[in-house]
This record gives sequence, C-alpha cells and structure tokens, in this order.
Amino acid sequence: MPPLRERKSDIYLLVNKITQRICAEYHLQIKQFSGAAFNKLLNYDWPGNIRELENVIERAIAIADYDMIYPEYIDIVVEEERTLKAILADTEKRAIEAALVQMDGDKIKAMELLGISKAGFYEKLKRYAIEY
Repeated sequence: MPPLRERKSDIYLLVNKITQRICAEYHLQIKQFSGAAFNKLLNYDWPGNIRELENVIERAIAIADYDMIYPEYIDIVVEEERTLKAILADTEKRAIEAALVQMDGDKIKAMELLGISKAGFYEKLKRYAIEY
C-alpha cells in the first residue's frame, strides 16, 4: 500500500472514520474538522503514516473545546519552503537571543560568547529587532 503522502484524497475518509471511532470510544459527540483544519492535514507529508494521523486526530479531539476542530488544535508543524538564507538568519537570531539570556542581558559577554565584533553584534540586534 502506498504511503499516506501519496494518497492525499484518502485523508478525508480516514479523518472522518478515525474521528467517529475515537469519539465513540470516549463517548463524545462527533466532532467536525473545519476547512482550514483539513487544509493543514492535507499539507502535511505524514512520515508516520496512518498511525501518526490517528495520534494527531486523538490529540485534537481531546483539546478541542467545541464540536468543531480548528487548525490550532492540530499538533503538526507544516514547514513552508524556506531559502538557506532565511534558515540561517532565523538560526542566527535565535543564537543571539539565547546568548543574551545565558549572559543575563550582558551584551558584551553575549558578543564574546558568540565570537563576533561589537559592530557586527549591534548590527544584528538592529536587523533582527532584538531588544534586550
């Protein structure tokens, strides 16, 4: 049987069947997935296949306050395509923020920890809008 990522059209049927089974198992009223929630499920590659889908649905049902399940209840991260430059910038920003936290906001110690110059450090603070 091909992986779930190659059978996206099956996701609608699977979600409905799994939801009905889980709701019956826990004696809950049947919950529905919003269109945006279905889109989130469809845009994911499902490396864990159907077992992962079942786990995601069960968690969504457990935390949903209402009979409608919205995307924020679905615990998956759909990575958007990003350039290497964007990935590096994000990593650099997080490293600077982490250094500032580790050094209790001491910018001199943070730039020494990171091994960058004062001018480079302050330019990056400005570029990434890091205020500390």
